[in-house]
Amino acid sequence: MNADESPRPKTMADQIRDELAEVGLSQRAAARQLGIDEREMRRYCSDTSVAPPYVLLALRQLTQIARNDQVIKLLDEGSMSTSDGALTREQFAERNAKLAKAIQFLMRDRTGEEK
Repeated sequence: MNADESPRPKTMADQIRDELAEVGLSQRAAARQLGIDEREMRRYCSDTSVAPPYVLLALRQLTQIARNDQVIKLLDEGSMSTSDGALTREQFAERNAKLAKAIQFLMRDRTGEEK
């Protein structure tokens, strides 16, 4: 890239691939977790089909759930401690439950039914 060129903005496909890498999921596994067709997820990742914004939002929720799970694991192992102890662990678990509900809401189909 020349000094005069600015970096190209990230496409939705770039952002989706970044989230998949962050959470450590394959396209297939993410599609299953989100309740969408695996072929459609491949098309989103290859930029041959534009993903609806709610797909990226749902993937970001999955990423946060994975981060919270890492903290819970560290708390359970005793590798990490907080001043709140078990209450903090419960708070992370409650947040994950709320994030899972947010994913269900985001991924419901147009008839209002969950996928």
